[in-house]
Amino acid sequence: MDIVLSQALISIGSNFPDRDDRVERACEELKELFPVFESSSKYTTAAVGRCAGQPDYCNAVARLSTSLSYDALKAEFKRMEAEYGRVHDGSPAALVPLDIDIVVWNGEVLRPRDMQQEYMRIGLEMLHLI
Repeated sequence: MDIVLSQALISIGSNFPDRDDRVERACEELKELFPVFESSSKYTTAAVGRCAGQPDYCNAVARLSTSLSYDALKAEFKRMEAEYGRVHDGSPAALVPLDIDIVVWNGEVLRPRDMQQEYMRIGLEMLHLI
């Protein structure tokens, strides 16, 4: 029986004082979890949207293949975020220890607003996806 792999395009970011190290460590952990994993280089962008005015973000965009379901993958990312100190209590946070979002799942854009943002475009260009 063949294992069916799903494809995900994700965004990774942090605006903590040690944001570069956090994004680097997260990418290394993800490489260990997902054998088919490719990430852009790290880069910095200004906070946008509801985060505007907050410290700059270190970002990366990655694509991966996984046998996990969407819900299981999302739960894995929320687990990682919690390990880095992220609290999801509904209140806006000025500093984000780690944020990992599934932007595209099996070719379907789940976060169209993210796809229009500079922090995604830079990473997509680095991965030669646009």
